[in-house]
Amino acid sequence: MLAAIALALLAVQASAAEYTLYHRYVSSGAEFVPRGTVSFDNGAAVFSPSSESPLSSSSDDSAWYQVALGVGSDLITASTRSCFADSGVLTLHLTDDRPSGIEFKPSDSAACASSADAVLPSSVIQVNIKTAQKVASPSLAAPRVVDTTGQTVVPEPEKTFMQKYWMYIVAGMLFLATQMSDEPRGQAEGGGDAPAAAK
Repeated sequence: MLAAIALALLAVQASAAEYTLYHRYVSSGAEFVPRGTVSFDNGAAVFSPSSESPLSSSSDDSAWYQVALGVGSDLITASTRSCFADSGVLTLHLTDDRPSGIEFKPSDSAACASSADAVLPSSVIQVNIKTAQKVASPSLAAPRVVDTTGQTVVPEPEKTFMQKYWMYIVAGMLFLATQMSDEPRGQAEGGGDAPAAAK
């Protein structure tokens, strides 16, 4: 029940989120001015153009046009050639329902305007959303060992205790056997008393 309420609150927050989109021509060294706002509505992004601080046109087709999305106190930026400023597609990358990156690319049918044409950003912009996909953790199993024919090599069965240490056991038993056989011989040689001398 609590999880459902939390998800509903997140959905409301995501739908109510609104971010300011700024833009400028990089070559002119101008500051960012508002281009509009991007808001989320039922999982879709809606762009609303701004009527204040219009951006002056650029006739330099080698210049760069830059957009920036205000997220809190940070700006997430993307750039393209200025001749595509009027036909760009903005893609927002979301992580946990919050923008983490943006792309600004020309549409498929866009052609770069000639340097004689004044390039003004369009008041309409297409906004797409991409959400981060969680990737499953990789398995950390050991790789298969194959032979030259590509067949899996079956590992040899582990040796038993006797198979591993039989040589040491035999050597120890022989050592003990020689020590035990020496003890009676030593007792026999030094154990008898000398006969008493006849009177």
